[in-house]
Amino acid sequence: GLKVWSRLGVGNEARLLLDQPDELVATSLGINTFSRYELSSPVLIEDTVFIGYEQYTDGLFPIGYDKNSDANEHTFFNVRGTWQQNLNLQGSLMIRPVFGQAQLVTSVENVSKTSSFSVYPNPSRGNLVVHGSHDQLNIYDGQGREINFTTEKHAEEGTNVQITDAKPGIYVLRLWNNGEVYNFKLIIQN
Repeated sequence: GLKVWSRLGVGNEARLLLDQPDELVATSLGINTFSRYELSSPVLIEDTVFIGYEQYTDGLFPIGYDKNSDANEHTFFNVRGTWQQNLNLQGSLMIRPVFGQAQLVTSVENVSKTSSFSVYPNPSRGNLVVHGSHDQLNIYDGQGREINFTTEKHAEEGTNVQITDAKPGIYVLRLWNNGEVYNFKLIIQN
């Protein structure tokens, strides 16, 4: 599966940013061609990032190797739990990250006083009720990443929202209704 790390190491020293275990290496479309894989969620990069695959079988791993472009000082492998730098093969793996801009929520605009929504309790422990009709609901953490949650709609009581693995912090609840966007600041505490 496809993986992104910000740091390599053993156990707690390694820092895995993203794991897409179901993303398998595609069969080549020809010589000198690349297959594009889209990440399931944006990854905020502050400094160095390592991109690679975890191989789950003993079979051949179908990934290109460019002998004309030597980057072995940036190529690492982990066979038995220890990361090692490639010192034997001259060249580079044909893995090329494509960077772009992600639309992240980094601030909250005030909700209009005419809003027909209410969100409570706030602060909470990750269980909320949203009153008011809405087309879509998303929740973002303090870094603007969309987080997982479940909902259960009740006609009179509103929509119950359960934030999955809620950690203490400030979140943004964003509601869409008839093309209008409404933002609510949420505080999750222990």
